[in-house]
Amino acid sequence: MHIRGEVCVGAGTLLAMASVVLLIFTHIGQINTSTVPRGLAMVSVDVSGYGLGLESATGDQTPGLYNTTADAPLGERLGLRQTYKWGLYSYCGYVNAREGTCSNTTIANRFRPLDAIINDTPQLFSVQTRFLLAPLNSTNGSILSLAAYYLLLIGSIFTFLAMLFGIVKASLTFFFAAGCALLGSICLIVSAAIWTALIRKAQGINDQQVALGPSLGIHVDFDTGLWLLWASAAAMFVSILPYLVSCCTFRR
Repeated sequence: MHIRGEVCVGAGTLLAMASVVLLIFTHIGQINTSTVPRGLAMVSVDVSGYGLGLESATGDQTPGLYNTTADAPLGERLGLRQTYKWGLYSYCGYVNAREGTCSNTTIANRFRPLDAIINDTPQLFSVQTRFLLAPLNSTNGSILSLAAYYLLLIGSIFTFLAMLFGIVKASLTFFFAAGCALLGSICLIVSAAIWTALIRKAQGINDQQVALGPSLGIHVDFDTGLWLLWASAAAMFVSILPYLVSCCTFRR
């Protein structure tokens, strides 16, 4: 029984530590454009094909629609970037795979794809763009993204506490670790589910067609941060059983 308890302690602690590491990477996504944060995001919106879509919809050329200066500020109608990516605290616009700039960092940053695109669109094309991107209205600034953030934050705290309680070898601390793991996994699962639903809804724009072309040229997709969140939630959920077994079987 002592050996079984030791094994479960190790398994629970390892899973909790893995969950914490995954959450750290989830939280740092898109806080800046350096190598690691740049590759981590909850959702990405590729607008590189929108120029052709807009030309098909209006029959007019679109000179100046895109900005090619990597460090040009966002939200000042200086032109669209090729890709936009959202993290938990900010979003970034990229002129290519590596170069771009980010918005100001904000706690509980809402997912506002329509605002980001409209605020970068030059004034000449703003009316047409707002009309064509109407499907994004349903997810733009949704309070659900706010709820998802706070659930993720609470889940992160419980996950960290579960890891700390699991380090202290005592039946009572393992009981607390199991409780924190349960609460943390619930919060993380619900947060991940909300993000998944929001992105799924925003993906309605992917099939948006224009009168003279096959598609509008905007593509919304899941990104690595969401998968890290789901993986963290799964690790936390699986850790509940080892902690419960440790609580019942561990003896000094």
